[in-house]
Amino acid sequence: SGEASWYGEITLTGEGISPGYWRSEALNAAHFERVGSDTVYRTGDIGRRLPDGQIAYVGRRDEQVKIRGYRVELGEIESLLVGHTQVMACVATLAGATRLVAYVVAEAGQVPVIDELRTYLAAHLPAYMLPQSYEVLSGLPTLANGKVDRGQLPEPRWGRDPQQLQVPPRTELEAVLTGIWLDVLQLQEVGVHDDFFALGGHSLLATRLISRVRDQLKLEVPLRIIFENPGIRSMAAAIETIKQNDSLPSIVTISREARQIGDASGELDQG
Repeated sequence: SGEASWYGEITLTGEGISPGYWRSEALNAAHFERVGSDTVYRTGDIGRRLPDGQIAYVGRRDEQVKIRGYRVELGEIESLLVGHTQVMACVATLAGATRLVAYVVAEAGQVPVIDELRTYLAAHLPAYMLPQSYEVLSGLPTLANGKVDRGQLPEPRWGRDPQQLQVPPRTELEAVLTGIWLDVLQLQEVGVHDDFFALGGHSLLATRLISRVRDQLKLEVPLRIIFENPGIRSMAAAIETIKQNDSLPSIVTISREARQIGDASGELDQG
């Protein structure tokens, strides 16, 4: 099915359910609730009801990470993704300090289209909760208890096209930019056509990147350059245009006396 109505948090009730945790009001509030005369235990596990009525474990709702000051519930990302018609199961993880990765398993007969998944999540989540990489797997690695073994998930590829990685920098400027990208993004390899933001870049890293470019090239480069040209080759071309046009004036220090004279001159002109 893949429809949102087929998944949700797994809860337990019945005669064998405990009335609550011993002397832990916080845990009781988070996991237990009364529904009529019954006690319901919220497991925190996300499940998916299969067409035959069985429940398949998908992930944890309470997997929480912090990214650039924002608290992110990985379970919220996972819940939305398994609501997509192309996705049967998924798990979201944090790679490094700021990069989210979504591992997805396709529904039978479906081939997940990554751009569609990105658009789907972007319509429901803020930008800081959007995965930078999507990895399509044939199945999720599991522990003996059936839960996802996050330690066995493959390393993310950060959206790289393997063929593009074989294209070396063709100019000295592209080589310089490649070195800066590798350092700023903390990667081992990068292609001249890779997208900075698809590799895990964000606004703070973009600012750091532009600062490094200015320091090494001794050239004023506006921040918008990386947003308009998120690839090394296209960014190099934009920088070459700036160098040729010399469109950005250099910063000139003006003394206080000169500033006062200019202000007085302006007042006389207006008079």
